[in-house]
Amino acid sequence: MDSALRTQIRDLIGAGKGDKALDLFVNWANTSGSDISNDLIGLKAQYSALKRNENLGLISYSEANMRRNQITNGVLTLLEDVGNASTTVVATTETRTTTVSTPNNSSNTQTTTDSKKTILFMGANPPGTRFIQLEVEHSRISTRVGNTFNLQTEKFLSAGDIPELISKYNPNIIHFSGHGKDPKTGEHGATNDTTRGLARLPEGYEQKGGIVVFDDDMRGLVIIEDESLDYLFDSTVNDLKVPLEVVVFNSCYSESQAKAIGKHVPYVVGSSRALDDDLALAFAEGFYFAMGEGKPIERAFVTGKQKVVLKKPKSKDLIVLYNKGVKMDL
Repeated sequence: MDSALRTQIRDLIGAGKGDKALDLFVNWANTSGSDISNDLIGLKAQYSALKRNENLGLISYSEANMRRNQITNGVLTLLEDVGNASTTVVATTETRTTTVSTPNNSSNTQTTTDSKKTILFMGANPPGTRFIQLEVEHSRISTRVGNTFNLQTEKFLSAGDIPELISKYNPNIIHFSGHGKDPKTGEHGATNDTTRGLARLPEGYEQKGGIVVFDDDMRGLVIIEDESLDYLFDSTVNDLKVPLEVVVFNSCYSESQAKAIGKHVPYVVGSSRALDDDLALAFAEGFYFAMGEGKPIERAFVTGKQKVVLKKPKSKDLIVLYNKGVKMDL
């Protein structure tokens, strides 16, 4: 599959047009003789059934949102697999170094290193929380960094996933897209859908900030409080020696997270109050465009903030940057 078609399919998914994206993908698979045709047809049937059940009112908003994200995540995974399969990996002195033992050795060994830095995109929009455009945000980040970074993704983040993802990918940048909890009011992105009690704040969470993720069975939400995030990033950087350069909390009320982990991570981005979805997307676009161009973190932050302020002039103090635990005046 050529890159133009892959980009078109990703953009359609990002725009919420999953049915059209699937039509394009299925058509390509049928004409190219790809062995993923049956997988795609199955996903298309699931998507059609979901739309029908939504129109008939047979499924709640939050449940429909979760299922839609699962389907589109499956499409994006297949798209990535197709791209990897069609790319010929060639060792070059620019991006990869390969060492192969001489024939005199009893066994051949091969070592490959990749000079690209890694962005770990972690998203969560659990049932009972307001819909956010995770697919759009991921697609726009992917488009803007291009091939300059390795972009790794988990769009259904639970608390237990985080240590495993960090251990697996050793990221330089962590980007969290989701909901944050206001330490003053307890607001955490809940909707009026109180099915299974998901919109009620769990016992003991009052007066504490944090991020909202899926629970372990993926049917509800839990809040990872700032105290836990403090330990997580302390151990990640200081004990595991993960080369983290910046953590971006693209979520509401996340300045408290920036304060909590800022003493461990060189740069942390957060939001001083509620963050509208369109402003979160605007910041991500500008920040990762600049990062993809090789600009330093502080300049990338300003580029992202410029896009936010151009969209909403009274938001100059909304997005904040902490450097070594100190809030920067940018």
